[in-house]
Amino acid sequence: MSLFNANLIIRETRKAQGLTQEQLAEGICSRETVVKVEKGERKPNWFVMKELMLKLGLDAELYQDEMTSENDVAIFRKWSECTRLLATHKCDEAKEEIDLMESSDAWKTELGYKILLHLKAGLFSLGNPLFVNNYYNPESAVECALKCLRLTRNDFDVDKIPEYFLSTNEYILLNFLALAYDGLGKIDKTIELWVQIKANLEKKHVARGGGKFNNWYEGILHNMAITLERAGRYDECLNATREGLIFTQRTHNMLLHQSYMALRAMCLMKLERIEEGQEAHKKLMMFRYAVDGHPGIPSYEQGQKWYEELYGEKLELEAKHGTV
Repeated sequence: MSLFNANLIIRETRKAQGLTQEQLAEGICSRETVVKVEKGERKPNWFVMKELMLKLGLDAELYQDEMTSENDVAIFRKWSECTRLLATHKCDEAKEEIDLMESSDAWKTELGYKILLHLKAGLFSLGNPLFVNNYYNPESAVECALKCLRLTRNDFDVDKIPEYFLSTNEYILLNFLALAYDGLGKIDKTIELWVQIKANLEKKHVARGGGKFNNWYEGILHNMAITLERAGRYDECLNATREGLIFTQRTHNMLLHQSYMALRAMCLMKLERIEEGQEAHKKLMMFRYAVDGHPGIPSYEQGQKWYEELYGEKLELEAKHGTV
């Protein structure tokens, strides 16, 4: 598809969704860039074009061949490669690639610097007892994430997140920022960040149908619920799990659904609502029995042993009318 046709699609999709050029540009580029793109007067780098299309819910990959220069292809191939390494927790290999990028003149551009900051924020924020990351540094992650956020939005303010029309890149960076705050022991700040990102998604995307952003919403809501439980804010966690159960029933995400059920049972027990907690735990076990063998979900047998140790009685399940 030609650049002109792609630009036409951007303009008409923006109008159909009731967005102004300012709203589309927000967090990505200047309004003037959007104006020139829609007129076919400017061919921006692939990073900008991809972000514009993603915000509109378009499949950016369909237009990559027509809009990407050879230099952009090399840069984005390296970025994708590094992102995959981080996603699979191959942190040593990712660090080696980042160092090579940083030493290359090809990356000494505004775009290259932004991508490097993005990758460093991801590398420094990854901390998990299940894998070793020798480069875990939440303080540096906060610094890199905020620098990257402010390259496009100079006055970026985490307290104004619900007001912004965030780009996908900004959502990812805010996720890194929340993980970094959590690593620094600033759990209340982490929760507040999850709450604000969730409010932004509800206002800007989910209310308009969500599309690809439903996946972001699922992840943010789940992270928020887990963090609320760890912070001992059990009533708030129960509210989040109630919403999460409704949402995952709609999206058929069994992995997250059973996680919300487990969180709900745990919070009820912590609040000393023992009978409700035990009943919630039985519903969780019925769900695990029904999906036993599903990847990522603990087996029914494991859960049965845990239940019987916790309550000191044999697990006896009885199907009841109603939903879990």
